[in-house]
Amino acid sequence: MMMGLRLHQGIDRKRYERLAGKPLSSETLNHLAEIGMISFDDSNVRTTMAGRAVLNAVLAELLVD
Repeated sequence: MMMGLRLHQGIDRKRYERLAGKPLSSETLNHLAEIGMISFDDSNVRTTMAGRAVLNAVLAELLVD
């Protein structure tokens, strides 16, 4: 995930779910999108330029159990 979010295309949500055994939290995705850190659709999650600048904080939010 860490490397994927550094890339423009981001990460594949279904692949993440297969590997992690659970989906990313919709609540967290919506929150991070609202504050301009990520963008997402049904297929992918991508960091924005602002999100890439604070990638460790974005990752910490996404990977909380």
